[in-house]
Amino acid sequence: MGGMGHARHPSVHSDSRGRGGRRVAIVVITLILLLAVGSTGAMVLWRGRSSGTPDGSAAASAGSSITVANIRSSSDYNHNGIDDYTDLVRGARAEAKVHPIYDDGYYQGGYPPEGRGACTDLVEHAFRAAGFDLKAMVDADIVAHHEHYPGLTRPDPNIDFRRSGVLDGFFGAYAVRLTNDVRPGDAANLAQWQHGDIVIFDHTKHIAVVSDRRDAQGVPYLIHNNRQRGDMEEDYLIRTHRRTITSHYRFDSSRVSADVLRTWHG
Repeated sequence: MGGMGHARHPSVHSDSRGRGGRRVAIVVITLILLLAVGSTGAMVLWRGRSSGTPDGSAAASAGSSITVANIRSSSDYNHNGIDDYTDLVRGARAEAKVHPIYDDGYYQGGYPPEGRGACTDLVEHAFRAAGFDLKAMVDADIVAHHEHYPGLTRPDPNIDFRRSGVLDGFFGAYAVRLTNDVRPGDAANLAQWQHGDIVIFDHTKHIAVVSDRRDAQGVPYLIHNNRQRGDMEEDYLIRTHRRTITSHYRFDSSRVSADVLRTWHG
């Protein structure tokens, strides 16, 4: 019997080491899978928030459940087959693509040189595209209805239409006033924010045109000259550190009195 070898059985200690090693391997694999899924989710979230729908057909970008339809104006003032809201956006976007150097200086005749301008000039270009002479309308309204401009001591056609506060008075008289609240993800609220709308910040500090593009939460972009170096069409409304919205308007030419309404002939 002494020559027969004894079969070796794994000890309790070696068996526990084996199970421990397997557990470590499972934990490591699980962590790797979680990290991979998390990275993919983060990429999808980032893409969803940064993309938009440039055609403005309906609304929010891929990866979002928020859909806000863009409405169309019943007016086509310049009879070009395109509604006024769409014309306003196209005019603003065309000027934004030029990326004019910010210039709020005083110019004889009112208009700054080509390739230069302030936030108000981008809005003026938007109105040209829809067939309206914004400068002439503002000048006429100041003369005919000075009560619309309580902070204006005397008219100055060389600069009045380039002042956000003056434009606030003009749109306050001839546009539909809408909500100043922006609620990301709230379709009912965001439906009140439509392309071609005009937004004024801090009463006299800044003005912008609402774009037909929206972010993943349904919030529309703005087209504006804000001295920015990058794209002048941007997701500005949901920024934490932005100016305060004090007015939100939708222009309606049918509300403009006949003695004020002017057509762009440039």
